[in-house]
Amino acid sequence: MKSVLAASTVLLALAGSSFGQLVPSGVTEASGLNTVLRNAPRTYQAYYHQSNFASVTAPTTLTGLQFRLFANSTQNGVGAAPSWPATNQTFSNYTIMLGQPSAAINTAGEIPNTTTSFAANMVNAVTVYNAALTITAGSFLNDGTTTTPASWGLTINFSTPYTYNPGDGLMLYISHTGYTGGAPQPFFAVGNFAANVADAVSSTAGANATTPGGFSSPMIVQFIPTPGAMAMLGLGGLAAARRRRA
Repeated sequence: MKSVLAASTVLLALAGSSFGQLVPSGVTEASGLNTVLRNAPRTYQAYYHQSNFASVTAPTTLTGLQFRLFANSTQNGVGAAPSWPATNQTFSNYTIMLGQPSAAINTAGEIPNTTTSFAANMVNAVTVYNAALTITAGSFLNDGTTTTPASWGLTINFSTPYTYNPGDGLMLYISHTGYTGGAPQPFFAVGNFAANVADAVSSTAGANATTPGGFSSPMIVQFIPTPGAMAMLGLGGLAAARRRRA
């Protein structure tokens, strides 16, 4: 059994409309995760239930994604810094894959265990980015407060677009080599586990790990569609205390 601590929501904006990450009134971000932009090799996979995309009524081509700093973060002493990183940070390899959830995940509405391989958790996977990645100094602003999310940071543009089809769930896989040097990494905003909403697993064994080492928290991600289709596609969340698993 899993203890459901928080829920994630999705906000869709039509082209030409303003876009903001949706954090429900009265709910503050209270957790963070640095797995996907960390100074050590990691492998990570998140699941987003199809209910997050209920407003998507036509195939939509995704061409990039963004993360953001954990609002008002004080972890690792980065809370006082107006931006991150202080200097350019380069991953020698950064891989992103998108795909559909496995039948087991669709049935459970969550990632049911940490013994199934990353590869088996997703089907029809597409490698959308597989190259070095440099995060230039100041790419992420630490302008959030305890009630307002930070701004979206660096856009990672896909080398191969991904077509999201209505009714599908979405799997996000990231493997990277970590960066060297520089200040400790900040925490990035996350929405915690919730059945039929979002879930995640990760491994600290390094880049390209085959099997998760434990459960994690779903990253708050903003996906960028083809210009003219939709202004932005965002996956947001309520933050909460550390998840508990039994």
